[in-house]
Amino acid sequence: MELIIPFLCCPFSGWDAGMICVCAQQSGRDQQICCFRGGFQVFLTGNLLRFISMWTGTVKPESTAGFCEIKTGSAAKAHYGKASGSRMTGQIRGQGQCLAGEEHTGTLMRQKEEKMNQNTDILYIVIPAYNEEENINQVIDDWYPVIEKHSGGGKSRLVIIDDGSKDQTYHMIRESAKDKPLLLPLTKGNEGHGATVLFGYQYALDAGAEYIFQTDSDGQTLPEEFSRLWSRRKKYDVVMGHRKNREDGFSRVIVTKVLKFVLWIVFGLKITDANTPYRLMKREVLKKYIVKVPEKFNLSNVLLTVFFVNGKEKIAFVPITFRPRQGGVNSINIPKIIKIGIQALKDFAALRKVM
Repeated sequence: MELIIPFLCCPFSGWDAGMICVCAQQSGRDQQICCFRGGFQVFLTGNLLRFISMWTGTVKPESTAGFCEIKTGSAAKAHYGKASGSRMTGQIRGQGQCLAGEEHTGTLMRQKEEKMNQNTDILYIVIPAYNEEENINQVIDDWYPVIEKHSGGGKSRLVIIDDGSKDQTYHMIRESAKDKPLLLPLTKGNEGHGATVLFGYQYALDAGAEYIFQTDSDGQTLPEEFSRLWSRRKKYDVVMGHRKNREDGFSRVIVTKVLKFVLWIVFGLKITDANTPYRLMKREVLKKYIVKVPEKFNLSNVLLTVFFVNGKEKIAFVPITFRPRQGGVNSINIPKIIKIGIQALKDFAALRKVM
């Protein structure tokens, strides 16, 4: 049985005259209130007594927050308010508002949009690995739930690239992938960290990734902090972690400070943390600059950051935790860092001329 009650919604949250509401009993004490306008049906479900109390002013409209639903369709008819079409929860379109008020409606819309986007945006997580048999299973267990949450309709991937490891790293990744469909193991000859991340970035672009995130396989970064970057992806082209309080040794802190000084001297750019292995990049901006990075460049992440900043892309630096290495031996020691640094200076000087 349906009872047509004209103008019932008029007093609430901006609904104007001429609107028709239908109060139709569903089952027992549960009731359904349907407000119609412009081809949209907005449903509020709850106890009928609660509705009557709200209508008479004893309960504020905000107390109905969370009960909003919408049906869309061109077949809406005012005399019965019937409509056909798809049903979307928690979102209101057009000029009408839910009884909970405009502010709550806006919140529902943003939450719904964010939830939909995080499941449809195609994300590729790129992780280079070299001789990481002590860490790799834990790294997979840490990051696989992230790619599951942001599955992109099944198109997102956790890509781990074995850089010619001499231990069982690649074998362990392949074994783990047997029951993890979004985990993609890749392997290649040993070329170093810079060349490996470039390989991973290009692979992600070729595969159609919309967002590319890179971190390392030593367990120093935390997957639970990924949301800090992901929540900013629409506002910024690149969101990078800032290792504000590094826990991986004083020598690494010195290297970062020296690199920051070198980039200022060579390029005239002040960059918060150019080499951080915790970065989320939009497809368009990565594709724009990756072609400018020399093949097999050792400090490819650093150079990409220089291009982002110099190109005035929208960049945000977000503080992150950076723990000590969780196992295994670091393949980059101080003598190797010095050697890479000297070569990088030469490369930077040459690149400055063409920027």
